[in-house]
Amino acid sequence: MVLEVTLAGAVVLRRGHREVGDRILAARQVRLVTAMLVIERHHPVAVDVLAAQLWPGEAPDQWRVAVRGLVGRVRKALVQLGLDGSAIRGEPGRYVVDLSDVVVDLERASDTLRVAERAKERGDAEQGRDGASVARSILSRPVLAGIDGDWVDQQRRRVGRDHLRSLVVLGVCRSRLGDHAAARSVLVEAVELDPLREATWRALMSAELAAGNAAAALGTYEDCRQRLAEHLGVDPSDETQRLHGDVLQAIPVPRRYDVVDDRTRQPAQRSNVSTSVGRVEPYVGLRAFDRAEADLFFGRDGDVNELVELLARRGLVAVVGPSGVGKSSLVRAGLLPALARGAVADADTWLPVLVTPGDQPRKALVHALHAVAGDRRWGVDDLDGPDGLHAVAEGLLVGRPRSARLLVVVDQFEEVFTLARDDAAADLVAMLRGAAARLDARVAAVMTMRADFYDRAAALPGLAEVLTVNQFVVPPLQPEQVETVVTEPARRAGVALEPGLLGRIVADVADEPGALPLLQHLLRELWSRRTNDVMTRGAYEDLGGVSGALAARAEEVYQGFGPEERGIAMRILLRAVQPGEETGDARRPILATELAGPSMPFAVVESVTARLVDARLLTSDRDPASGDPRLQLAHEALIEAWPRLRSCVDEGRAWLLDARRLTAAAQSWAQHERHDCGTPGRGRHAIAYQLTSRPSPSPASVRASPASSKRAGARTAVAWRPQDSTTRRSGRSSRRRVPYGWTTGVAGPPSPGHRPGRWGCGRRSHPVSG
Repeated sequence: MVLEVTLAGAVVLRRGHREVGDRILAARQVRLVTAMLVIERHHPVAVDVLAAQLWPGEAPDQWRVAVRGLVGRVRKALVQLGLDGSAIRGEPGRYVVDLSDVVVDLERASDTLRVAERAKERGDAEQGRDGASVARSILSRPVLAGIDGDWVDQQRRRVGRDHLRSLVVLGVCRSRLGDHAAARSVLVEAVELDPLREATWRALMSAELAAGNAAAALGTYEDCRQRLAEHLGVDPSDETQRLHGDVLQAIPVPRRYDVVDDRTRQPAQRSNVSTSVGRVEPYVGLRAFDRAEADLFFGRDGDVNELVELLARRGLVAVVGPSGVGKSSLVRAGLLPALARGAVADADTWLPVLVTPGDQPRKALVHALHAVAGDRRWGVDDLDGPDGLHAVAEGLLVGRPRSARLLVVVDQFEEVFTLARDDAAADLVAMLRGAAARLDARVAAVMTMRADFYDRAAALPGLAEVLTVNQFVVPPLQPEQVETVVTEPARRAGVALEPGLLGRIVADVADEPGALPLLQHLLRELWSRRTNDVMTRGAYEDLGGVSGALAARAEEVYQGFGPEERGIAMRILLRAVQPGEETGDARRPILATELAGPSMPFAVVESVTARLVDARLLTSDRDPASGDPRLQLAHEALIEAWPRLRSCVDEGRAWLLDARRLTAAAQSWAQHERHDCGTPGRGRHAIAYQLTSRPSPSPASVRASPASSKRAGARTAVAWRPQDSTTRRSGRSSRRRVPYGWTTGVAGPPSPGHRPGRWGCGRRSHPVSG
């Protein structure tokens, strides 16, 4: 039985159905010793060589004992796989490895790449493309991330060279097969990896010329010439200049390149190769990482690798974990960039679509599809039936290889339970499962979901099956992973940590599942308070550590408002909370048009909202359905970490829940053209009837918040007013009159005679608002 060793993306030993994964081999030293013993297995490995790589500076006094202990842990892993521990034999001053049936992923990738190169040379473009794509899927993954040393750097350089070769072979073969867009993509990636390698520039020029883009090929030559002149002070080689001449000959009206104007260059079709620009801020704060921040996303290489492999096998994956564990970041900044680098063969040809369900999941998905569809348009009804999403995917993927897929990422899936109608979850799951289960699958899907909604998800037959076999549980970061999260972005930004600070942070965060957004916020604050490019322990103490940094920041922003502004700020924040009944509290997106009203003037609301966004307590984007400005809490961690907001949510929970129910009822009433809204026993219409039939709170405690525009009012906030005699005699005269001022945003005080403490909601003149 063959021992399979994975070193790219994660360190994994697999033999048959048994596996020892990256989580067991999480310590850097164990991973390094495992890799060295496996890669160097054909020759004895000296003990002092192992020690030199394990401790590049000064080795500890008991380094020989430490090395024996680390090798013993590798032996134990082999025994767990059913192998003999004596496969690693200790001799005086060295270790001898006797593993006969071993397949190492990096070695397999190199062998596959050599076969692909030979296929390309003999003109077999299909075999060359397939082999290069498989090799690239391995070589694109990070090798022994977070480990430094001469031996590791040597392995990375070798893998980097092979990765570059795989991209060039893949690009050339795709170009020969007529897949010009995909060819351009990988060749541009190759040029970015090594902008001084002329052979790669020539491959890109040839691909542009083969695609009929002579002007783009000329632009590529100019980029090459400028790059060589800037970095090396030389002109392109004779071979490159000859290819440049061939490109000029392909232009219908021959002329010198230096007189080609901007219109002839066709800048929209050029490769637009550019060097990466250093990021100013190395930490993202409360919000999740996005695809553009993959270069700052560290500590999850093993999890990304497992998620990639699970998606490749299953096609539909649920990513589950508690709030704050990093589900969205793992998918956005880990999985998606890995797929774009080809971590699954040809995954760079996939078309990713990112959607958060909101209160209308189907409509949100349609708008997300339109964002990548160009001129084509679909309606909600086009997604009906078991083949609806598959048919839409076929239309979107026209012109792409048959291996391409539409990748639907449903982030924050729990919104289908907190915001959408009762049957929305089953409808969305059925749609995704139907498309992903086809033999000719053109759709893959990933869902992220909070673990405290697990019971509600498991109650859905379709989703229960997904959670049984297609589930990826995101674990808390281990101490070594936390170190990487802290130190790698700092190193890239040229910032150091004061001795002792890293240990304090790791002790506060390790094994805490919801601490990642708090950690990122703390690190961002420490970075902003650095002294001479050093993040200090003094700043850490001033911030109150991981748990205190966010509360201190939120309270500082809150106290910076005037008395009237504080009440408005708290109402805005409370509107952005969906209180839980049998689950934890969650974020709730709110439209900016919901906020202004008699008690919340537009100008003041706009000012307060802008300051909350600038302080990173709120994030701002556009509602995918209406295009209106939309706000939400930067992270759910804010609800728990800031005592003032936590207190306000707890004290006003009943009123907030009533307000949310009334909002849903008002939306339903408006969407049904305001029919039968007062008739008991009709679903959400009955809820509206029950809520609006309650005795009105005292006038002093009611705070109405009608919408600031007619459009917002029709959509989200229905104000009930007395009807004139004509209306009451109409066919809808059975509608119950309700007190003036009841709107979707109304809520009363938490309790009579409420006396808030230090973190209380504030004076009763600013009661809890919906």
